[in-house]
Amino acid sequence: MKLSDKFDPDVNVTVSLIHKETGNLVDQRRSHNVVTNTGRAWLARLVGSDDYSQEPPHPHVTTKIKYMGFGCGGALQTDNSFSNSQSELVTVTSIEDPVTMAISGSVDTYLKKVDNQTTSSIYFPGDYRTRFVCDILESELSFATSKTRTSSKVVGTAVPVSEAGLYLSSAKPTFDASANPANPNEADPAQPNSLVAYNIFAPIVVTPNVMLRVEWELRF
Repeated sequence: MKLSDKFDPDVNVTVSLIHKETGNLVDQRRSHNVVTNTGRAWLARLVGSDDYSQEPPHPHVTTKIKYMGFGCGGALQTDNSFSNSQSELVTVTSIEDPVTMAISGSVDTYLKKVDNQTTSSIYFPGDYRTRFVCDILESELSFATSKTRTSSKVVGTAVPVSEAGLYLSSAKPTFDASANPANPNEADPAQPNSLVAYNIFAPIVVTPNVMLRVEWELRF
């Protein structure tokens, strides 16, 4: 499926289900995100320097947007067995009911790295904006033991995704809830973890016969 480059001021997040065999569009959500206070603080530091004597000037922060995460919560989730009270507000610090991307032993993975942003019409669709793209494959998200963190609901191979987040490279993508003490290289996905933008939408059900593609633009 070709990525769209039509500019719409009311839409900067497109969540699409694509049939893995035919490449046809099965379902889609188009909406607009909120940049969180974490993201606003990060942007303020990213554009300035703490030392202009260097060339190039040394930035306050060097972190970049690197990951996407998904959940079955948020205020537009219609299934009350999930946590579904969170609206899109700048005060949001985490996805409300994060869902696993993969499970290996007792370690759950909740974040996936976005595509490399090559200089092309796909990732840089025009001046003043850049696009982050993430494809969720058949083996990810919708598998037999897939579960949500907050509600502890096993969603298996039919995952009603209703929220998504953009995360910085400083985020920790894995979590082992059984570890005691907690692993310092991991983070509970229901707690703050460098979430810079948040988006909720009506549930879109991810099954093994489709690919979930998210196109997320930041505009300046």
